[in-house]
Formats: sequence, structure tokens, C-alpha cells
Amino acid sequence: MDVVLIGPESLTSHIRRQASEYDRHLSLVDIFDSAESALSQDSGGTPDVFFLAVALPGVSGIDALHLLRRRWPSAGFVVVDDKPSEARVVEAVLAGASGYISMASARESFYAHALAANRGEFPTSPDVAAVLAARVRRDAPASRSRLTVRELSVLTLLAKGLSYKQIADSLKLSINTVRNYVRNIYEKVGARSKNEAIERVLR
Repeated sequence: MDVVLIGPESLTSHIRRQASEYDRHLSLVDIFDSAESALSQDSGGTPDVFFLAVALPGVSGIDALHLLRRRWPSAGFVVVDDKPSEARVVEAVLAGASGYISMASARESFYAHALAANRGEFPTSPDVAAVLAARVRRDAPASRSRLTVRELSVLTLLAKGLSYKQIADSLKLSINTVRNYVRNIYEKVGARSKNEAIERVLR
């Protein structure tokens, strides 16, 4: 598994010092201090997972996510934030982030988060999970509160008119997994169609 870090020295130097502890299944192939530097690099390879800090010189990590995903569409992108906020977490999820973790969690559990992202899971840290849970509890109607963050992401993209394939590409999932999410959404909200589910949850 090839991993790229894009972030400040306070993050990358800490992880670099731990590199000797990682087994042969993980390789830090590149480290950049800005998104522009990563985008200008022409290594010819395709990394498996990027760790992308929100606070970057120039273009922010979340703003850069669209450009990086266009350049490396098959890679996973885990966003790292020193002060996770509701607005940034939601924006990153809708932009196709493959995970969202705090800076402290990136330093402490980098290897575990990298493995989870490479398996197609959505790594998160407790403080980020708390932000998402508070958002759902405060704003969501009863039907919406029963949905997971990933299910809400799928339904939001459906509401924007994306096909199952486009959603799968955007969220780095298989089409069958997207279908399973949609089926679970229908069951949880008691809907029999996409439009009915959207009306019950998002309107």
C-alpha cells in the first residue's frame, strides 16, 4: 500500500519518525507541504491512500480534494483536521473524502487509519464522530437520524441526480455496495422509491 502525506511539518515529521514501525505492506512514497506541490509532481505512480491536512499554504485541503481526486481517481483521501468543525466535515464528506480524522488521531493511529481507508472503510476519530452525531441529532428529522453518515452521503448524491456508478466512483465504492446502501435507506425510512426517500429525509 503506497501512502502520500500532504500536510505541515508537525504532522509529517511525526509520522516519518514512526515509519520504521510500519510493516512491508505500507510505504510512504511522497510527502508534500502543499496541495500545489503534490499536483505538480509527475511520479507516474498511483498512490493508494492520501492523508490530506485541511490547513495548508495556498489552497486548503478540502478545496484541493476535488483537484486531487480528479488527478488520482482510484485513490482514497483521508482528511486531517486540527480543529474539526461540522461545516468542514460535511463539506469533505460530500466532496468524496474517504475518511476524516483529527490531527492527534493521525499522529497516534496513522497506520490503522491507512489500512482502514485502503479496505474501503471510512476512518474517523472520536471527536469527528461526535461532530457528525451532533449534526444528525440536531438537524435531522426522525427518518434521517436512523441513517449512517455514509447512507446520508449516498442519498445526498442521489438527490443531486448522480447515477449508481457515479456515486460509486465519487465515494470509492463498488456499485453493489451503493445498491446495498440504497436498499438499507429504503428500509430504514420506509420508502419504495428514490424520490420518496429523498422527500422523507432531505426535504
